[in-house]
Amino acid sequence: MNDALEPVVAGVDLGGTNVRVGLVTAAGSIRAFRSASFDAGRGAGPGLRRIAALVRTCLRAAGDPPLVALGIGATGPLDWCSGRIRNPYTLPGWKDVDVRGPLEAELRVPVRLENDAVAAALGEWWQGAGQGARSMAMVTFGTGIGVAVVRAGEPYRGAGEAHPEAGHFLVDPSGPRCYCGTQGCWEPLAAGPALERLAHESGDPDLAGATAADVARLDHAGHPAARRVVAAASRHAALGLVNVVAAYAPEVIVLGGGAMGAYRRRLDEMRAIVAGSQPYLPPGDTRIVEALLGDHAGVLGAGYAALRPAREVPSS
Repeated sequence: MNDALEPVVAGVDLGGTNVRVGLVTAAGSIRAFRSASFDAGRGAGPGLRRIAALVRTCLRAAGDPPLVALGIGATGPLDWCSGRIRNPYTLPGWKDVDVRGPLEAELRVPVRLENDAVAAALGEWWQGAGQGARSMAMVTFGTGIGVAVVRAGEPYRGAGEAHPEAGHFLVDPSGPRCYCGTQGCWEPLAAGPALERLAHESGDPDLAGATAADVARLDHAGHPAARRVVAAASRHAALGLVNVVAAYAPEVIVLGGGAMGAYRRRLDEMRAIVAGSQPYLPPGDTRIVEALLGDHAGVLGAGYAALRPAREVPSS
């Protein structure tokens, strides 16, 4: 078969400020890739048209192969069953938006919608750090904490087919209040903004106004206050991983996201905390590794979701 004519699916990784689109083959290779800024606040109509235009740009770049399906991994909340995004928080104006219908009409292919954490996890399971694992959890430390579990190639879903929000594990009841209304969730203790909060609370003038990237850089340089901040946040990151192991017992946990720049040097300490807190599992049964796919994880995972046979949606 001529490679240029091999059918492809489009994988879309949709965030509040950026959108990535790739053409994915059945073997898991990316034929074309585009990344662009994305202003969700302009509204769903312009946003969906931008996605369709990027898909067409990729198709032209790849020699116009047949497009057979499209998968989208989007920041939630969303309803994958109905194909609707319900996220006015990080996608302003997208309170209840039908994504599937307009894109199917525009591109004339089936469209699958997934949570972005699920898409990234599927990508790493299929082509990245989770290859070969029967069960895998992916934890993304970014602006928030995204967690998704893949078992035998299927994403774990909860009641009503909802995506569980493990970023809201209760880690420290005396910790800061979370936007969800609970006090001491994992997310405000270990996501990127937690590093910034701890830096500002340290009172050190070098950390006034510091971003998470600044804290990581100063920590790497040996700055004492930055080291204390990263040590505290990484301990909470590890305690959340203890909960992930206790709840899901995955063979491997894949770690990704921007805050890994701060946590990378403390991975061995984090692994030790997890290992010391799991007496009911054989030592080493859960490996903790870093993600391999970077910006391509969500695109590949969305493409994988589009390639899978449509699953019957449970009746309510």
